[in-house]
Amino acid sequence: MSKLSTTTTTTTTPGTTEFTSHLRQESFLRRQALATFGPQGVLDLALVGAILGNNIREIGR
Repeated sequence: MSKLSTTTTTTTTPGTTEFTSHLRQESFLRRQALATFGPQGVLDLALVGAILGNNIREIGR
């Protein structure tokens, strides 16, 4: 028996692979946060993050 081997070559612009892998990771983290904390918990975390981010920015002035 002979084994048929195929090779697929794709060309991407520089940075595309990193960008798509970043999107996949971000999507995974979003789904994980929703599964862990629920929709209201995710909104609460976003609010706390915004407040902390603003406070850190004010301290840095």
